[in-house]
Amino acid sequence: MKTSILLIGGLFSSVCAFGAVEIPLVEDGKAVCEIAVSDRRSETVAYAADELARWIGEITGAAVPRRVYCTCRERCNEDAFGDVKTRIYLETPALKGPFRADALALARTDGFAVRTVVTNGVSEIRILGATDRGILNGVYSFLEENTDIIWPRPEPALSAIFTKTATLAATKTDYREIPKSKERYWGWGWHTPGVAETEFESRNRGNAMKVDANKYAASVIKAGKGHGFPSYTNPKENFEKHPEWYSLINGKRSSFQVCFLAYDAIPEILKNVTNEIEAVFRTLPRNRRRIDYFNLSNPDSWMVCQCPRCQAPFTCEDGKTVVQPDDPAFRSAQSYTMKNKIARELKRIYRGAVDIGEYAYYYTTEPPPFALETNFRVQYCPYGEDMKKPISDDVANGNWHRLLDAWGTCCRKVNYRSYAGCGQTFPRPIEYTYRSNLVYCLTRKFPVREFYQDADLDIVEKPHPEFKIGWDCWGMQLWLMQRLWWDPTVDLEELRERYCRRAYHAAWEPMLRYQNILRDSFYADNYPSMYNSVDSRAYMLQYVKRPGLMPKVYECLKEALAKKRDPMKHLAARHDYFAEHGCVLSDYGITEIPEGRLADYLVECMKLDARAGWVSQLHFNCIRNPNSRMFAKLGPDTGYDIIGEAGGVGRLAKLFDRLEKEDLLPKTIVYSLNPSDCAALGSLIGAFQKGPTVGKLQLGSAWWFNDHWAGMRQQLEALAELGCLGNF
Repeated sequence: MKTSILLIGGLFSSVCAFGAVEIPLVEDGKAVCEIAVSDRRSETVAYAADELARWIGEITGAAVPRRVYCTCRERCNEDAFGDVKTRIYLETPALKGPFRADALALARTDGFAVRTVVTNGVSEIRILGATDRGILNGVYSFLEENTDIIWPRPEPALSAIFTKTATLAATKTDYREIPKSKERYWGWGWHTPGVAETEFESRNRGNAMKVDANKYAASVIKAGKGHGFPSYTNPKENFEKHPEWYSLINGKRSSFQVCFLAYDAIPEILKNVTNEIEAVFRTLPRNRRRIDYFNLSNPDSWMVCQCPRCQAPFTCEDGKTVVQPDDPAFRSAQSYTMKNKIARELKRIYRGAVDIGEYAYYYTTEPPPFALETNFRVQYCPYGEDMKKPISDDVANGNWHRLLDAWGTCCRKVNYRSYAGCGQTFPRPIEYTYRSNLVYCLTRKFPVREFYQDADLDIVEKPHPEFKIGWDCWGMQLWLMQRLWWDPTVDLEELRERYCRRAYHAAWEPMLRYQNILRDSFYADNYPSMYNSVDSRAYMLQYVKRPGLMPKVYECLKEALAKKRDPMKHLAARHDYFAEHGCVLSDYGITEIPEGRLADYLVECMKLDARAGWVSQLHFNCIRNPNSRMFAKLGPDTGYDIIGEAGGVGRLAKLFDRLEKEDLLPKTIVYSLNPSDCAALGSLIGAFQKGPTVGKLQLGSAWWFNDHWAGMRQQLEALAELGCLGNF
């Protein structure tokens, strides 16, 4: 549940060299600032302006105007600006001008700077980025540095936590941040990420989002198929025509895997790969037509071709290097030779605009005894590392350490892919060793500046109910690891405290003690912790029960629970106040019927209504303020709301059922703004009618856009045909 923002300290001296001051943004719920973007703004910069206005509005309740200024020499719309105290510009710094130093420092990165000048009495905050992604990163940093907002996890009901305030001022407006890394992104295990995962990634400085790459200005553009290399041979058409292209496994040819010596299959592979590349390019602006990682990785298996040619000593392309079958690099050399040939052709066709990618995984973990093409990117996958120990620890992770260093000798584009985020149901504090690994990657002879990590979606699905349990248990660790990608040299203890303060508010101290107890116990022994060590019972036994820490852990959680701010407690008090003054009805205006924790809160509110004998009204399926330009200009409730999509009746039925099980379903009137819901709602209320109240549940009158002859007739006919019109 959102709870919103407090100002934090800091401050700045501006380009004009004035001292520490507070720059007003909102005063008593009214915006005294506006956001300015160029008429040449990109989709991403427009989105960044929307995000900045959105979160300031969420925090303060104010509608922050967005202005578009003309960049022509005549400055034909200078009067477009409003009369405000503060103007926030989102822009790229010029090499000639007061922000030259920032322009040079930020070049070729998605870092950002925040600067302030005063012009004609107006404070001008400049959020600067050399790239669109940098500007978007700067917006999120500006919000974090001047409020207590945190985006702790993808789940919509918990995606942002902050403290509401009617007055907001910026106090840190002179700083610059440049990431230590180049690429930072998640691999959302087994599922395609949605908007929630993408926004979590974006707001926490990720830069390779898979969803809507243009909008989020993904710095890394990806294509291809994970573990799908054989599909580019088009086995449906070619398996019978060219069985020699495919692996001989246990005496039979199998389209599951390609024979790495089947070089005559390369033209077919190139044809299918280039078709897919062209399709991707058509979705991208001309200035972004590149692919940083076209995934041509082998199947997720140890199975390889067993034909006589593939089991004979392998001669590399130089004609001199021969790899014997018992060499760890034998199969790796075969696979990378074939992929090198493909990379070479793609480099010729696209002039370096397309990099192919492979997982250094299973039999391709060992580097080949030759250099890979310059448009070849490898994801190093240390799937067997002990995550309790740094990868540089040669006792625990000697082989994985050797392999990481060896990759630097044959490939200059290496990505460190960790499995630290997979399927956990116990809060393992592996952010400490993960931080050590990132620092090692950045400081080795051939630095690795690309970081990728597998994690589970923040959802509940029947095959994988442990996903949400994992986020509930160790969401802090996942958040910390993402933030460490940006700069692993930060003080980790301060970062942990920052998370607890912002995510838990009044309960932050006992929650931090709880995390520290588990951390100290976890690192007290040398018992390995692998990516697939997911049995929470074993962890509980090893690190909580056996050391006798259960009482301490329980006391921390009990204290945190006592300190938490229970919104229902305060709402119940307000409910009683209104009841004392004669109120008999609650009206819930909701965009759509909620799920998850928001549904829990609605259920609790309706229980209060039932106990007090009140009526609950539910108005839903309305989309508010879809026209962001007019919302910025005029604010809410000015004629720009629209009818929402039909649906939600199934979720409403579950909500009613929860209340009915406890005999706490109040008298209820339901209104959907979408007329398509009329019949479904008419049948729904019939399923939950209950005496002695006649017409306990009602289909509400035609509402808003439906408040006309046809709409009223439709509502009455649905009620008459599906229920009892006489009880309306």
